Order: sequence, then structure tokens, then C-alpha cells
Amino acid sequence: MQPTDITAILKEKFGDKVVTRAAYPEIKPVPAPARPKALVRSAQIFREEIEVKPEAAREVIAFCKNDARLGMDLLHCITGTDYKAGEPLGVTWTLTSIKHKHWVCINTRVPRDKPNIPSVMDLYPAADWHERETFDLVGIIFDGHTNLKRILCADDWEGHPLRKDYVFPKFYHGIPTAKEVRWNS
Repeated sequence: MQPTDITAILKEKFGDKVVTRAAYPEIKPVPAPARPKALVRSAQIFREEIEVKPEAAREVIAFCKNDARLGMDLLHCITGTDYKAGEPLGVTWTLTSIKHKHWVCINTRVPRDKPNIPSVMDLYPAADWHERETFDLVGIIFDGHTNLKRILCADDWEGHPLRKDYVFPKFYHGIPTAKEVRWNS
């Protein structure tokens, strides 16, 4: 299956819920990274990136997992991205089919002021840690997650450190956090 076949299958099933790249003109398509020559010719893995509307993300991901033609049985990661301060936040799910040797990145955007998206933890148990990390660092809320709490920052940490508009605090519980502090001078 070629990468464009995955897009065709999803467009056929979901119609206008699959967004074209023109909807986000500031994001330019990036070609798949060059891979080393495969030892076995049949081991070539194909990659595709697909933009979907946020309300359809969970449905598209479930379809990618359960459809026999796609068979995306492995969730590599979930990534939250703040492309530009004041603009919507991006969420990317990277899925792979071990059997069919293809993978896909499902991308969407959520509003900065209400960054909610359905959890896929029940579809892919590995999403547990990834959704918690994305919540902690970018502030994206995964509705339906059974244990959505901070995983890297302290429970009482304010803000989300990977957002462009994040202001790093000078103190945390009275302890200086700035890099400029010299402890031995």
C-alpha cells in the first residue's frame, strides 16, 4: 500500500473530516525522511501524514486500528505542539501497522483556550503515558483519560512549559529556578 492509498481510504470513509493541507497554509508538507536501504526489499515502510478535524480524530484513529486494510496495531507516540503563540495547539498521533509495513501521522489542531480532545487510551494502552506527558507539558486535555495528571512537572507546577507563551517562574517554593543564579559565587 502506498502512502496516498491511506489518505484515499480515509477520505472515502470520512469525507470532509479529513482536512487538506491548504487548511493550515503555514504548515508545509515535509517529505518522509530518507531511510537506509532495507536489507529485505519487502521491509520498506511507507509513511503518510493526514490532517483531520478535532471532532473526528478519535473516530479516524479507531478506524485506522480496526480496518483490515490499515491495521494500525502500534501507537508510537502522541505529540503536542505549540506552533505559534496565540494560535491553536497541534496534536499528532503516530500509528504503525507491523503487518502491512506502513505508518501514518494523524494531525489535528485544538483551540488554545479550550484544548480538549478525546483520549485514545482505551484503543491503545500505551497512550496513557503519552497523553499525560502532552497534558503536562503542552496543556492539551484528553477527555476520558482515567488518570490525567502531571507526569514530569510537580503536581502544583503552574503552566505548561512547552507553550510559546509560557513564562518560566523565577522561584518554586522559594527556591530560585533561573539559570542565571550562580550557586558557588
